[in-house]
Amino acid sequence: LRSSSSVEPLKLVGHIPIDPSMPIEFRVESHGDGLRFLDGLTDGALSWDKGTADLRFLIRGTRNEPEAIGFLVIKDGEVVVMEKLVKGLNASMLFDFDRVELLSFDAYTGREGTFRSSGSLSLFNDSRNEQKPLAIQMKKVPVKLPYADVEVASELKITGSLLNPQIGGNLTIDEGSIS
Repeated sequence: LRSSSSVEPLKLVGHIPIDPSMPIEFRVESHGDGLRFLDGLTDGALSWDKGTADLRFLIRGTRNEPEAIGFLVIKDGEVVVMEKLVKGLNASMLFDFDRVELLSFDAYTGREGTFRSSGSLSLFNDSRNEQKPLAIQMKKVPVKLPYADVEVASELKITGSLLNPQIGGNLTIDEGSIS
């Protein structure tokens, strides 16, 4: 797959059988600007403007017991999310069978807004307890929606799984209005 605005493709190779007990063998690979085509799937909520993303991802096992192996590295990313510019996006994550480990995630938005994140989260198994759960920190992040124009700060911990997340921590809304 390739968007009209990207140089590199997103390569999808393999098979996912209809029978959930049959083995899956499915690979996804992309380099450079290959993930830019995802813009078209977000109905304008996301636009990839600059940066590179390297992705290698293998899904195997069965649909009943899938395993994911691979990595995603984003360098010098610049995206627009819900009309807000997010720049300096650098992230590194590993997919390790039944969990994702976010080694680092850093980005900036607005005049002083920052995002930082790291930690691990199970992909499928809610009962797995990660030693270092996924932590998300935001400071002075501007959020503008049709009903709110505020700054958000947070220190959140996410446990459970990607399919069933449990979110805890602190969230502060400041400097603005909600109607």
